[in-house]
Amino acid sequence: MRTQKLLLGFLASVMLAAPRVFAKPLQVVTTTSDLAAIVADIGGSDVRVEPLIPGNQNAHFFDGASTHIKTLASADLFIQTGVGLESGWAPSLIQRSRNKSIQPGTKGFLDASGVITPVDTPTDSTQPSGDIHPNGNPHYLTDPGNGKLVADLIAKKLTELAPLNAGFFEKNRKSFQSRLDMRIQEWTHKMAPLKGTAFVSYHKNWTYFAKRFELGSMGEIEPKPGIPPSAADVQALTSRMKSNGVKILLIDPWSDKTTAESIAKATRAKIIPMAVGPGAAPKTTDYLSTIDYNVNALLKTLK
Repeated sequence: MRTQKLLLGFLASVMLAAPRVFAKPLQVVTTTSDLAAIVADIGGSDVRVEPLIPGNQNAHFFDGASTHIKTLASADLFIQTGVGLESGWAPSLIQRSRNKSIQPGTKGFLDASGVITPVDTPTDSTQPSGDIHPNGNPHYLTDPGNGKLVADLIAKKLTELAPLNAGFFEKNRKSFQSRLDMRIQEWTHKMAPLKGTAFVSYHKNWTYFAKRFELGSMGEIEPKPGIPPSAADVQALTSRMKSNGVKILLIDPWSDKTTAESIAKATRAKIIPMAVGPGAAPKTTDYLSTIDYNVNALLKTLK
């Protein structure tokens, strides 16, 4: 008995002193580049992460391809944004991958919106044709506060799948959130002079960002998310912008620049290209640099 206790004690001490042990890095597939960036920060060298949708591509109109099925087939973990963003294609891709590890309801499937309270949730069940926000606004990671919540969720999931690396994931989570906390304070201070500033965006994807930094949204060029504006819509928006003195127009890489430029010319508004996720603009290489880009884009234009 004494020999057995000594052996157990020795093994325990070896395990505490030993380096992290893992068979191979976890293969993680995310739907969007912002989720992938957070996974990379938390997982570090213990993960290999790939987003299905590049940051410069409109996630609403992604429909998947056979190459993505192959990517999903070897994944240990699939993470989606949720709030309906991927509902038109993700279920089919996952099913066709035949990967039992990432099917909904398994340990290898994660919906990141589980820790988020969606905004812009419709008050009725009848949606106009083309509205691509039927379950609420899925662009919640434009608010860095939500990035902290999602980081917690991802760290827990990585630990569940690779418990031997729990300490490594926890260390990275704390580092990421500490850096994010400091930057949130910095961004909030820098954005304070813009408090209450009104803007119009092409698509309804800056609600969370505006709430975080206390900006005032005066609407979108799209009359409903995903619905192209008619001539009457453009005219009505132009009149509203003039009446309210709105001089900021936020666009994405995939926005119809002809329409945006026409409205900007008529209202003397300044067009500001924004980045919904890493890769959508120069030097947006990770989650923090993406938020930083958006803050600085506003500050530089309105200086």
